[in-house]
Amino acid sequence: SLSISLYRGYCSSILVGSIRCGDRMHAAGIIDSDLCSECNVRHTTEHLFWKCSLYKECRNGFHDDVKKIRHNALEQGGAAAADYVDEILLHGPF
Repeated sequence: SLSISLYRGYCSSILVGSIRCGDRMHAAGIIDSDLCSECNVRHTTEHLFWKCSLYKECRNGFHDDVKKIRHNALEQGGAAAADYVDEILLHGPF
């Protein structure tokens, strides 16, 4: 289990965009390849959070939460609010 301070550090890194994925570490000369060891594709922030098979189970719970958020947006704000949630997801955060 992560300590709360370590967890906060990880969250802060995510929020400010300073995650050290393979593409960044490779560009800095820290590692030899920018490929994901699990999927054998370029290891980017987008890959890590949205596509990597290693984290699929984690994402499944997230997708359920997003469905709830969209449903609540539709219920409370109407179609325009739900469309806004869809727009955010379509363009992705990375």
